[in-house]
Amino acid sequence: RRKMFLVVVILAASLTTCEASPDIEVSDERSSHCITEGRFADPHDCGQFYDCVPSNNGGFKASHQTCFGHAFHPDRKVCVPLQEVKDCVPYSQSSRTSIDANSTHEQLCKTEENEIICSDCKTLVTCVDKKPHTINCGKNHYCSMKSSFGGGVCYPGDPKRCTCDGTNTLQPDLYDPSKYFLCSKKNAEPLMFKCPGECIYNEKLKSCGPVPTAKKCTEEGGSCITWGQNCTHSLTFLINSAKDQCACCMEATCDPVCLNNGTCVGPNQCMCPTGWQGQQCQHATCDPVCLNNGICVGPNQCMCPTGWQGQQCQH
Repeated sequence: RRKMFLVVVILAASLTTCEASPDIEVSDERSSHCITEGRFADPHDCGQFYDCVPSNNGGFKASHQTCFGHAFHPDRKVCVPLQEVKDCVPYSQSSRTSIDANSTHEQLCKTEENEIICSDCKTLVTCVDKKPHTINCGKNHYCSMKSSFGGGVCYPGDPKRCTCDGTNTLQPDLYDPSKYFLCSKKNAEPLMFKCPGECIYNEKLKSCGPVPTAKKCTEEGGSCITWGQNCTHSLTFLINSAKDQCACCMEATCDPVCLNNGTCVGPNQCMCPTGWQGQQCQHATCDPVCLNNGICVGPNQCMCPTGWQGQQCQH
């Protein structure tokens, strides 16, 4: 019968040795138990590691992560090229298989050569040898920069600026000025959006706009081109003075239009005011609900059938 044993992980001075420590217990059956918060090497695979984050029961839970074919550096708590960790040969298939680089994050990894960082509130980026590999943080988890993890980590309920604190609100992304998110209700999962072109999100105006220092095309006499179509509205700004080319911050359009004072926040996506719901904000909501076949015709307004009356048609 296969003998079970426990191996305790520490960030050892040697890059290829894991010595005893009270941080995390990992059995040879791949089960794990976190003792404290932090990022720790996998004693069975030099190409993987564990993130220990708070759990709902007051303890800590282990999340098994990969370096996408590269090596984990236990002192720096990041993924690095294989040659930087002596004798490292990733054991598992998931460690040996590297995903394709995400072109949208290549620029980010040019300045962060070997780091684990946050691209936006819901996206964790592992930069190895200037190549990006992305992970989407799960439900109720947000990308947070923490020193105990050596950088970014998908963390429950933190940072607060990435969580939804209101109903039908738009909030700016903490890390990327071109991104923002829609909150349907308090503590809901944020729905992420990105402004087009070189535009950034203006929290005060609740819309995308040019960077504050950009000049309008009309001031420079440049021709406005973007994505094969001309745009003449005011949200245009110069991005290449040598070629006199301008990018446009295209305003969101909804077809059919948003009703009942709903706001178009993205292509065919309406943000509805309290009391309305549906793709166009066309359906009224009544809370409490209408009874006895009453029809909700407006926010908390019931139209009662013959023989019934009252706010809910309850009498």
